[in-house]
Amino acid sequence: YEKTNIIDFLKNHYEGINNFFKHNEDNLRTISFCIDQFKKIYHVRDHYKAIKNNQVDIFFSLSILGLEFKSNNLTEENCAKIKLLSSENPIMAAKQEKDPYLSEFARKYLHTDYYRFFYLESLKNYVVNGIFDGQEFSSEIGEIISKVDSKKDFLLKEVSRFYEFEQREIQKKLDKLLEYVEMGEFNFEKYPYIYSLLKYILEKNYLETYTFFNYDMFLRGLERSITRYTTDANVAFSIKSINLDVYDEKFRDEFFQNLERRINQAREEKHINFVTETIDQILKVSNEAILDIKEGDKVWTVYDNIISLLIKHEMLDKLSILNNRGLHWLETYIEHKFEKIPLNNKKLFLAELDILKQFFEVCLVHYDDVYDKMRKGRINDVIKQINLLKEK
Repeated sequence: YEKTNIIDFLKNHYEGINNFFKHNEDNLRTISFCIDQFKKIYHVRDHYKAIKNNQVDIFFSLSILGLEFKSNNLTEENCAKIKLLSSENPIMAAKQEKDPYLSEFARKYLHTDYYRFFYLESLKNYVVNGIFDGQEFSSEIGEIISKVDSKKDFLLKEVSRFYEFEQREIQKKLDKLLEYVEMGEFNFEKYPYIYSLLKYILEKNYLETYTFFNYDMFLRGLERSITRYTTDANVAFSIKSINLDVYDEKFRDEFFQNLERRINQAREEKHINFVTETIDQILKVSNEAILDIKEGDKVWTVYDNIISLLIKHEMLDKLSILNNRGLHWLETYIEHKFEKIPLNNKKLFLAELDILKQFFEVCLVHYDDVYDKMRKGRINDVIKQINLLKEK
């Protein structure tokens, strides 16, 4: 499961990773070194969400620090410089061309908008000492992201009040806003609003000579945003498509409708990814220890719906990873859920359990030579539990 996530990440960003290392003329050993560093922290459970939500930026930031360390460039003085540079410090940005180290650093690493470079003490210490402080990392990444979010959101609010500014001033704000748009800094669900706002400003003829954007740039930003942002767990289970009908018909042109289709597709993909990852995590933990069912209901939104989701998304084969302990958990879970749900829901749950029973009956035949006696016994216990509940 964990290896699959890393492989998916590398596949999705193959071109960007390939271009990065080709630009820096690095060999396979260096690439392997950077991937291995990233892999070690990718699945630190307590900080997985912070890493995953910013995985592109963290992979490249970690790789850059790793490459600089291998080149003996991570001196105290250089670290202080690139830390200021990564925080968009205007004084350091002005010094960039005059400072030989910063000039070379920018040439090697800051030539693309595919990623943002973050200088984090936790990543630098991990590269230098091999020790990853997850608490410090979460704190640092949270602070950086909140600063970026507050800047861009404030800017969007200012642009929405474009009529309060002089033309020259609003043009500067629009330039910066479109940088954020193209880099995918806004949540992908905000792109229809931004597009409608820009179209409205154009319609008002407020800026006579200003060219806002080209569609390709806008779509590039949308794809980057889709890669960067995850869907909130509660949203993932309740709303699978965004309602864009609230926008005035005059804004819903062909390009807007293309945005609508892509956003709904992305939400569906993220919904399924979230369900898959959460189910995998539940089943994995179920093999390690008998879960507290009541506690599980609080922790995972998916928990109460695990059987129906497995059936709906045709994932029943995932249950094949359950060992004897995991099968005992499943038997306990089924009994607990049946007792807990209202009477009018029991019939629907039993219909789902019938499908589950059929799946296990097929497994017993299909894997007759594979399953040992204990495992067959556990599967039969699950089938008996379902039969008992039907009799109830």
